[in-house]
Amino acid sequence: MINKLRILKHYLINHRLFNSINRKKIQLAKILLKRFDNTIQYGHFKGIKLLSGIWNKEDLSSILIGFYEKEVIDDIFNLNKKFDTFINIGAGDGLYATGIAKKNIAKKVIAFEMSKKQQKLIIKISKLNNVHKKVCVQGYADKEKLKTLLRFNNENLILIDIEGNEFNLLTTEILQLMKTSVIYVELHDKYFKNGKKLKNNLIKDASNFFNVSVIKQTGRNPFELNKLNDLTNDQMWLACSEGRGFTMNWLKLTPKKI
Repeated sequence: MINKLRILKHYLINHRLFNSINRKKIQLAKILLKRFDNTIQYGHFKGIKLLSGIWNKEDLSSILIGFYEKEVIDDIFNLNKKFDTFINIGAGDGLYATGIAKKNIAKKVIAFEMSKKQQKLIIKISKLNNVHKKVCVQGYADKEKLKTLLRFNNENLILIDIEGNEFNLLTTEILQLMKTSVIYVELHDKYFKNGKKLKNNLIKDASNFFNVSVIKQTGRNPFELNKLNDLTNDQMWLACSEGRGFTMNWLKLTPKKI
């Protein structure tokens, strides 16, 4: 009984702490949204306008200061390449779809997103940034749709963020169809008890067609950003947070030379 009470006390303390931090992050996001006129201030997506209230407010500050998924965005731009199509599987609220279209990394963008609400938001943000003619929004990215889309083996840029379903989607057949593309896969192996096995199997299958590397989430330094200089130290560090439950890793798959 004593152990159960200790566990409950520990849970309640952590829950209150989590809620308190999130409240502070939401307050900070409101301050920065107003200050920056809903516009990203740093990084490769600098100048992209956001719609008020559509992003998860807990990580909105990190988007505004260009820290959100910085490792992946930097890597994409460091490719220094223009692609035929950017295929965004799990497009969320449209940050990547809009950013890639606006910065001319791809000639056209296909954004797959299951949520009808978020589909509408992707359309809205693409219109806000005047790239709606380049962005095609679709629903669920099933294997048949992808087979049709990938049958020509064009040089595509593909980003996959589907909360663990990457291990079901990326079969050997689909990977083979994607073999001429550069692919980034957000890994959610920690969602599963057998996650390590799922990740290793995916890497093994992908290695048949791609050079495989892992991109790891790294540190941030808010003191480099002069537009945050008037914030408290606590606020500056909170602005860096993407609100993740664990350190994120991504697979980067680049085509093997044929």
